[in-house]
Amino acid sequence: MIKKMGNGKNITFTKHAKIRMLQRKISEEEIKSAIQSPDKVEESFKGRLTIRKKFSKGVLEIVYKESPKEIIIITCYWIKER
Repeated sequence: MIKKMGNGKNITFTKHAKIRMLQRKISEEEIKSAIQSPDKVEESFKGRLTIRKKFSKGVLEIVYKESPKEIIIITCYWIKER
């Protein structure tokens, strides 16, 4: 599935990410909000990035890859605050 961001980049959700979003009750709006204004961004392995964003129901962590034209959501999950 591909969605368009305000910055001109498409957001693509992998099949794995879409399944996890359903299982973990994470909306596309929450994903977009986290990408647009993350609380924390960290480098991960294989050129991936991890972002965190605090919401009323918890802290959302998203693993994604970014290219000049798109953002590919690999997985997402709720974490406990530290």
